[in-house]
Amino acid sequence: MGVQLPGPDLCPGGAVAAGSRRGRGRARVGPGAGRPVCDAQRRSGLRSLSADPYFDPFWSRLNEAGASVAYHIGEFWYNEHIAPAWGLDPEPVFFEMSAWQWQHCWGERPIQETLSALVFGNLFGRFPNIHVVVSEFGAEWVPHFVRHMDKSRGMGRRGPWLGGKLKDRPSVVFQNHIRVCPYPEDDVVKIVTDLGQSDSIVMGSDFPHGEGMANPAEFADLLEALPEDDRDKILRRNALVLVGRA
Repeated sequence: MGVQLPGPDLCPGGAVAAGSRRGRGRARVGPGAGRPVCDAQRRSGLRSLSADPYFDPFWSRLNEAGASVAYHIGEFWYNEHIAPAWGLDPEPVFFEMSAWQWQHCWGERPIQETLSALVFGNLFGRFPNIHVVVSEFGAEWVPHFVRHMDKSRGMGRRGPWLGGKLKDRPSVVFQNHIRVCPYPEDDVVKIVTDLGQSDSIVMGSDFPHGEGMANPAEFADLLEALPEDDRDKILRRNALVLVGRA
């Protein structure tokens, strides 16, 4: 079950109520949760359901429920606000977007900004029972992203820390709390090798969507070069963490 965040007038109290009604399960918030959701939020300048303490009542309920939050690819803020700066249509027809828009407005940039906001905002330090799964973004970006977060933590050590300073390296936080579904065309063996761990990678099966295969069992063939323990994590155990059965 999931928590779907509706309409632009939703405040944290409404999100809390929605989360409470649905109880233990999965919360769907997505990068597309990033519009101003109430007058107080508009005044504060916040634009997304982030790790800002403003949203702690919502995250607290998910933490109590041991819920997993699912981020699925989708259109939101980036075409409207970023594309015009490069002379592109802010409201393109989905399959008529430019290559630049596919590259920067519909994929890796939105999810990287979203996840780094959660990690750097110390969301998981304050709410350790929350896990995140990232679907239909692929996973080849993950190793560089994680290394870059570790570097950025050091670069920003004298800056503000929204939810308090991190006790662990961002790469450790990511490994413990975030799971990403690779595309079948991704080199999963290389991803795991570059990451140095397989806890962050989980098989996705949503055919005919991007991360799915017509015969899901064939995904195992992509992992043949990995040790058995890594294969079992990606195919089974990492998913069990997300549903609270590990």
